[in-house]
Amino acid sequence: MANKVQPEKRNATAKRIIKALQEAHGLTTVAAKKAGVTHQTIQRYIRDFPTVAEAKREAQENLLDFAESILYQKIRDGETASLLFFLKCQGKQRGYVERSEFTGANGGPIEVTNARAKLIAKLSHYNVTEEAEQVAANADRT
Repeated sequence: MANKVQPEKRNATAKRIIKALQEAHGLTTVAAKKAGVTHQTIQRYIRDFPTVAEAKREAQENLLDFAESILYQKIRDGETASLLFFLKCQGKQRGYVERSEFTGANGGPIEVTNARAKLIAKLSHYNVTEEAEQVAANADRT
């Protein structure tokens, strides 16, 4: 369905939405309220107007920059929680991680084996395949 709104009105609405996105730091629901439109209208203008999409992205980047600057200030002020958060996020290559990683022998991949298949293979050398399968089935239940 084609939008029948006049181009001048759509351009004016786009400008109003851009201003609202800047004031709302890219938060579309807040911007919709500020611009006096629905959230769906904001989403449609983001899709249809590259300048609106760019304004949203730029507003979000500005907010992220602001948050990072506060984090860096808290690190400079010696706040341990901020320092640890930064190291966990940005210092992974230097070993600042909360998870443990496991490897197989000599740092290789972990070898996963099927215990039942291994047992059958061992017992099959003694020509007791049916008995081996029964033993293996019992082993699976334990």
